[in-house]
Amino acid sequence: MAELERKYAEKPVSFFHVFPGENAIQVLDYKKHYRSGAEHLLDPTYSVGWAYKAGSWPTTVIVDPQGNIAGRWLGVTDISNWSEAIKTLDNELAGVKTVKPKGTYCIGNKCIVRSKKDAFDSQPTMVVAGDGRIHLVFTREQNGSGNLYWQVLEKGKWSDPCRVTRSAADDYSPHICPDGEKAIRLVWCSDRDSSGKYDVWTKRFDGETWSAAQQVVKTDDDAARPRCVMDTAGNFWVTYYRWILWGPRRSRDREIFARYHDGKAWSPEIQVSPQDEPSYEDHADPAIAADRSGNVWIAWAWDTHPRAESWKYQPAFGSAIFTRQLRAGMVPSKPQLVGMRAKSIKAARENVNWAFLPEVYCLKNRTYFAFNSHLPGGEHSSTVTCFDSSKGFVTPILLGSNEDFICSPRLIADNEGRLFNIWSARGSDKYAVYLAGMEVSGNWSMERKILAGTNADFRSAVAAFDADNTLWLAVVRTVLGKSTVETRKITLP
Repeated sequence: MAELERKYAEKPVSFFHVFPGENAIQVLDYKKHYRSGAEHLLDPTYSVGWAYKAGSWPTTVIVDPQGNIAGRWLGVTDISNWSEAIKTLDNELAGVKTVKPKGTYCIGNKCIVRSKKDAFDSQPTMVVAGDGRIHLVFTREQNGSGNLYWQVLEKGKWSDPCRVTRSAADDYSPHICPDGEKAIRLVWCSDRDSSGKYDVWTKRFDGETWSAAQQVVKTDDDAARPRCVMDTAGNFWVTYYRWILWGPRRSRDREIFARYHDGKAWSPEIQVSPQDEPSYEDHADPAIAADRSGNVWIAWAWDTHPRAESWKYQPAFGSAIFTRQLRAGMVPSKPQLVGMRAKSIKAARENVNWAFLPEVYCLKNRTYFAFNSHLPGGEHSSTVTCFDSSKGFVTPILLGSNEDFICSPRLIADNEGRLFNIWSARGSDKYAVYLAGMEVSGNWSMERKILAGTNADFRSAVAAFDADNTLWLAVVRTVLGKSTVETRKITLP
C-alpha cells in the first residue's frame, strides 16, 4: 500500500486507511510498521467497511480536496489481481486536478480537513507507585512523529504534562509498572536506533529523575506493544510482539516474545507464542502480570487456524486469548486457552468468535483476564474470566453485552482488594466509559456508565485508586477528530 501511495503522490488526492473503531489501539502499530503516510481513521460503526464490502481491514479509500471519496482500493487476495485494482484506481482518479488537502479527521460520505500540526493524544498508561503517587504516561503525535508525556498526581492535583522522551525519534506505545517504594519503569517503542526499526526501549524513574533510555531488544523487523512488570524476585519483565519477515520487503504475521532483567543483565529472548505451529499463525497484543507465587503471566491474542481435529491446543473460535506462565530461568508452561472454548474444530470453524486486546491482573490466589469479544451471534462483550490456583479456569462472564461496540478493558483493584473492570463502549451514538465490580459473593455487579459526553467519544480508559481509595481515570477524549488525554476524579457509591 505504501507503494501505491508513492505512485499517486503527485495526484491531488489523499489516501486513508479506515479501521473499525474498536481497533483504535492497534491502528498506530500498523501505520508505523508499514511506514504509511496515509491518514488512519476510525470507523466506529463499521459503516465504511460495510459500504465498501471490505473483506479485511484496513479499508483504503482515496479522497479529493473537497472531501469526496474519489476512489477505493478493492480487497484482493491474489497478487494477479493487483494490476486490475491499480487500473481501477487510475480510472477513478483521472479527473481529480485540484489541490491536495493537508489531512482529515473523520469519514462518512465525506472527509473533513484538519492540520497535521494538531496534536493527537493516545495510548495512556497509569500506575500507582509504592509511595502512593499516581503516574500517567501517554503518546502525543504531532507533525508526523510521536513523543511520550508524563504527569503525576500528588495530594489530589495533577502536574502539567512534560515530555519524558526528548529526541528526534518517533516514540509511542508506552507502558509503566511500579518498582519498589517510589520508582516506576517505563517501556515504549521507538525508531531511534540507527537501523530505523521500531524496537523496545526502557527508562526508570527513581522518584526524582529519569534514567537514560536503554534498548531492550533489537529486531530485524519491527517490535510493538511492549508491556512490563516486576516479579516478586525483583526481575524486570518485558513482553512485546515482533513482526516476522517472510521474505524481502514482506512481513505480515507476528510472534510474542519476552525477556527479563535480573539487576545485572538481560536474559536471552524467550518466545512465548508456540514454536510448533505454522508461521501464518498470528500472535499479537500481549499483556503481563505477576502473581505472589513468583510467576509471570502473559496473555495474548492468537488468530488461530485449526487444521484438523487432532490440533493439539484447545479448539478456539477464530481469534482467541491464550496465556502462559513464566518464571526466571525456567521453561514456560504450556499455552492455555482463556475464555470461550469450542466443542470441536468443526464447531470452531462454524461459530467464529473474535477475542482481542487482553488484560491480565493477579489478585490473591487468582489471575484474572479481561478482553474484547465478538461473539458468533454478533454480540459484543467485555469478557472476564480467571484462573483459580485450586480450581483452574472458571466460566467466563460477559459484561457490557447490551452495548453496540466494546473496546479497551482494564482490570484494577481498590485498596480493599475489590476488583473492577473498566471499558469503553459505543451505545446509541458516542463511546462512553463503563465500570463493573466484583462482589464479595464473586458475582459481578451490573455495569454502570461513569463517563460520557454528548459531543465526545471516550476511549482507552485507564484508572488507579489513590491512598484515599478514590478512583482516578485517564481517558482519550475525541471531539471532531482531535484527541486529548484527560483525567477525571470518579466518585463511586
